[in-house]
Amino acid sequence: MEEIKKLLRQNLEYSKGIHKMMVRTQRYILWSQIFSIIKLVIIIVPVVLAILYAVPILREAIETYKQLMGNIGGGSSVPGDFLKGFLGQ
Repeated sequence: MEEIKKLLRQNLEYSKGIHKMMVRTQRYILWSQIFSIIKLVIIIVPVVLAILYAVPILREAIETYKQLMGNIGGGSSVPGDFLKGFLGQ
């Protein structure tokens, strides 16, 4: 009978140790998931903002470039002819 009580106490100690490890593992998994979401947000948000702000800036830059190329082409014939030949137009 004493041996069974000793084994039950030992089993209880092992079970408590396993429970502590399980709680730590669950906490680690939870924090890992939280940080992976934070990392994803840190990557996605700047990309989305860059796209939202870059599109109008790029449109404006392309318009300015087109106006500049139109002014060069409409001015003296030598630079315009050179650029047209160079750009394949």
